[in-house]
Amino acid sequence: MAKMSKEMPLKVFSKKVGIDKQEQEWIEKNDKDTHYYNNSALKNEWLSLSYPIYDGDYYFAFVNDKVRVNAQANAKANRKLRELTTSFLDAEAIYKEMYQFFQMQFKQHGSSDTMTREELWRAVLDIRKKNPAPKREVKESVMDAYKTMHETTLKEEMITYRVKGMQKPEEQKFIRSAKMMGLKITMDKGKKDTVIVMSGTKKKLRDFDAIARGKSSYGDPSTITHFDEK
Repeated sequence: MAKMSKEMPLKVFSKKVGIDKQEQEWIEKNDKDTHYYNNSALKNEWLSLSYPIYDGDYYFAFVNDKVRVNAQANAKANRKLRELTTSFLDAEAIYKEMYQFFQMQFKQHGSSDTMTREELWRAVLDIRKKNPAPKREVKESVMDAYKTMHETTLKEEMITYRVKGMQKPEEQKFIRSAKMMGLKITMDKGKKDTVIVMSGTKKKLRDFDAIARGKSSYGDPSTITHFDEK
C-alpha cells in the first residue's frame, strides 16, 4: 500500500525557510500551519507540502481550507492523469483534458489558480517524458510547447511592490516566502511606504504574485511594476 507524506516537524521547516536563527525562532513560535515532507514525483519543486500526498504522486498545490479534502482531490487528479498517460494523446492534449477535469471537479480547490495550472502543466510534461506516447503520436508541437515552457520558466524578470506601513510579521512573510520559492528580494524602507523588488523566473514570480498581491498577511501589497503588465 502506497504511503503518504510524513509530517515535517516545525523545527525542520523553520531551518529550511528561515534566513537566520532569529527568523527560525519566530517561525517556531508563530507558524500554526502543518507542513509535510516533499515525497512527490518532482523532488526539487517544493521545500515542503501543505497537505499529504501518496509517494510519487504529483503535487498540484490545491488550496481548499481542509487538508483532507486537498489530499483526496490530489489523489483523484493523479489517478486521472495516469489514466490519460496510457492513451495516444500528446502532452498538450492531456493538459487540455486534465484542465477540463480540474474545472469540473476541483473549482473549490483553486483549480484556476496560476500555481495549480502551472503545476498541472509541469506534471503532464514530466509524466509524458517518462512515459512517451506511441511514436505515431509524437508531434513537433509537443517539443515546441516544451521549449516555450522551458524558456518562459528560465527567463529572469522582476516585480516591484509597494506596502504601506509595513509591519515586522509582514516583512518576515515576504522574506520567508521569497526563500521558499527561490526568489531574490530587496527592500527599501521609507517612513510610510516600503518598496520591495522581487526577482527570479517568470514562473516563480507569477506563483508568488498569485498568493501575495492584495493579501493582508503580506501588508496588502500593490504593484509598481510587473513584467506581465507592461
